[in-house]
Amino acid sequence: MTDYQIKDGILTIPEGVTVISEGTFSRNQNIIRAVLPESLKIIGKGAFYGCRNLKEIIFPEQLISIGNGAFNGCSELKSLRIPDSVNHIGIGAFRWCEKLENVILPDSLTVLRKKVFSCCLNLEHITILESVVKIEEKAFHYANLKEIAIPEVCCIKKKAFSCNTKLERIIISEKLNEVCASAFKANIRLKEIICHDMHFSFSEKFRTDEIISVIIRISKFLQNPENPELSAYLAERFRIVISVCNAEILKELLLSGKIFTKNNIDASIQYANQTENYEYQLLLMDYKAQHIGYQNISDKLKL
Repeated sequence: MTDYQIKDGILTIPEGVTVISEGTFSRNQNIIRAVLPESLKIIGKGAFYGCRNLKEIIFPEQLISIGNGAFNGCSELKSLRIPDSVNHIGIGAFRWCEKLENVILPDSLTVLRKKVFSCCLNLEHITILESVVKIEEKAFHYANLKEIAIPEVCCIKKKAFSCNTKLERIIISEKLNEVCASAFKANIRLKEIICHDMHFSFSEKFRTDEIISVIIRISKFLQNPENPELSAYLAERFRIVISVCNAEILKELLLSGKIFTKNNIDASIQYANQTENYEYQLLLMDYKAQHIGYQNISDKLKL
């Protein structure tokens, strides 16, 4: 493509152009602002790769596809509004856009591809819309998101949100499909997960994907306490259950009579003691005394 103009840092492409081919403006340091024609449908692979002075891009409302690495390394970009017509954003499309702060995603997007916003070091907020059903590997690796709300029916692949050092809260649904191991790895400030309006706090003694799986099942169990698969799953992972629940949720689980049984009650009491969670230790001991029983007084004193 040769019929374009760059004047005073502004790239202008004439109407009628439907495709910007692979690498067309790669490493062009003269472009500060790009105004794309309404006729444009496709931005090819690496089309603006390494345009380190590009600060603003105006996408046309009929755009369909943004290719792999199309804006990789555009380190001066601060804001993006991607129109709802876009149904494909390629692998690493906005990787290493270090100053990127605000992104508005299209409601037609179903997959957030690998490394699409990885290493966007100033990206603190993004709304992931309900249309998204899959978040691929390292999609937001080394971003700086503070809070994440995950769509209801979604699959989260490994390291999708790893190394977000400002991440403190995740909002999830009990309908969440799959969370891979290491999906939230090395998020050192993450302390709270909200599911079905219930708040769970935790330490880093367990992998975050394990914690999320347990929390989802706690939410499901409280809605359907007669489900034997859920109760067996939670009973087996009683340590995580104790670690993430607040006192009110723990009381509800105890009242169900399904999670803490003669098979794990002693280990549960001991774990609460070892982790210095004495309030929970007393709750568990009272539950055992009322519903399971001690063989003799010395057994109670040992606990």
